[in-house]
Amino acid sequence: MNRTYCVLLLTILVGGLSLVGVVPVCAESSGVIIVINSDTIWTSVDSPYNLTGPLLVEQGATLTIDPGTTINLNGYDVQIRGTFVAVGTSIAPINITETLETKNISPDSNPFGRLEFTSSSNGWNKQLASGCVFDNVFIENVDIISAVSLKISNSRIRGDLTVDDYSIISDSYIAINNRITNGKITIGGSSEVTNNELIGPIHFENSNTISNNALKGSVTAGSSNTISCNNISSSVYAGSFCSILNNTIKGIVEASESTISNNKISHTVSYYGDIFRKTTHIIDPGPAIKVSGTSRISDNIISGQEDYVGIEVNSGSFYISANTVTDAGTAIRAQGGGTIQENLLVNNKNGIVVPSAGDLTIHDNIVVNGTVGIATHGNVVIIEKNLVSNHLTTGIDAAGSSTVIRNNTINNNTVGIRSSASSLTVNYNNLENNQQNSIYLENNSDEADATNNWWGTTDTKQINMSIYDGKYAFNLDKVNFVPFLTEPNPNAKPEYTPTIPEFPVLTFLPFTIIGTFVLVLYKHKIHKLTSKGSHLCAVY
Repeated sequence: MNRTYCVLLLTILVGGLSLVGVVPVCAESSGVIIVINSDTIWTSVDSPYNLTGPLLVEQGATLTIDPGTTINLNGYDVQIRGTFVAVGTSIAPINITETLETKNISPDSNPFGRLEFTSSSNGWNKQLASGCVFDNVFIENVDIISAVSLKISNSRIRGDLTVDDYSIISDSYIAINNRITNGKITIGGSSEVTNNELIGPIHFENSNTISNNALKGSVTAGSSNTISCNNISSSVYAGSFCSILNNTIKGIVEASESTISNNKISHTVSYYGDIFRKTTHIIDPGPAIKVSGTSRISDNIISGQEDYVGIEVNSGSFYISANTVTDAGTAIRAQGGGTIQENLLVNNKNGIVVPSAGDLTIHDNIVVNGTVGIATHGNVVIIEKNLVSNHLTTGIDAAGSSTVIRNNTINNNTVGIRSSASSLTVNYNNLENNQQNSIYLENNSDEADATNNWWGTTDTKQINMSIYDGKYAFNLDKVNFVPFLTEPNPNAKPEYTPTIPEFPVLTFLPFTIIGTFVLVLYKHKIHKLTSKGSHLCAVY
């Protein structure tokens, strides 16, 4: 009798007729698969629907869920081989929930039901605006696993999510199940993910557009992704050819052959999970930005690195421009060849370090307050129009084949320039107030050309004694410093005015920079009152 009643009730449901009260979606016996093989509508009038076995929506059939409908899975799976349309409203959302008692469930198991979309199901088609869709749906403790594209919008999902390529996910809250470990959100390639809050480890395949989201959990991404305007509370590990733009990131960024621009990146303590489960952990304290291959890194603001690197390039051709890095172990560390320009580097132990390079140009940077300002080892290195000031050991440390240092202001360091380069050229710089030496040779094979610099004085003996060269060591050649400038070079400074970020450590930086140049010019005026002469002075 009971069996006959359940079969009759299932027939009525599939036919779309209305019943009053709780509607069990019955199998012939508990746990037997229930099959929908024709178009069916579940209505709010007949809600809630309680599964008594797994539910199968056959290929060619559409199951439509009306606004305000509630479905209880009771631990059973729903497999869609056809089409699943769940479109609620903001006033009458659809609820799909798991009602199993959860207090004694092991976190390593998952007894909850799930929604599975097979490869034969009707994936969402953006052009036709049809296919499997969730809109204004609340899903609790239910995983969604899809081998086709889905559209998910204006929804709230607690459970794992896997969707295939060309999915659209927007304006939704999606969090991994807080009672199950090893949960993950996985988004297929060429998908659009916008205006969501996603909580848990998140993986994006290739060529996605990911924008204006709050991403709370580590983010991994394949190649050619555009990740922009997101608030990311953990690290980002991306593949090659990605664009990572205008994000706020509390973690690190790793990528290869990518563009990383206009991000604010800092290390902090993070919360992982959701409002029901909070676990604090320290984010990976590696380089804030780490790339390999041909990459462009520009206009980022990096703070909180402590003893670690701000920007690290391991290989390839690089372009590093207009970044602000404060309080790092090393602000910029690069290997390869390229350009480092217009960066604001303050209160870092080391400013710019290039241990191995091909052709390298470092220009128009402000590097102040640290241990070493700029250290290079390359084939042909050009260092020009930088401000390098207030370093405990060395302003510029040059090694390698050929180094040209010109039109810089290098002042208030212990040693202005330290060099073991085979060929050293130092012209048109302002070199003054370097406490121990203006130039210190460690090894050189050719006479160093240090002509046409301003040394803070026109006293030839004083200039000569500030230079450590062959007069102190047998193995060194000499530094030729005449003729020299008799006043500061006004062009020996960066040609840009940095935008000062909202960091307390930089509050007085503009005054420090301005004061440096005012002091140089003031000393020049005092000098002119006491001496006369040409702008170039030679010793005969």
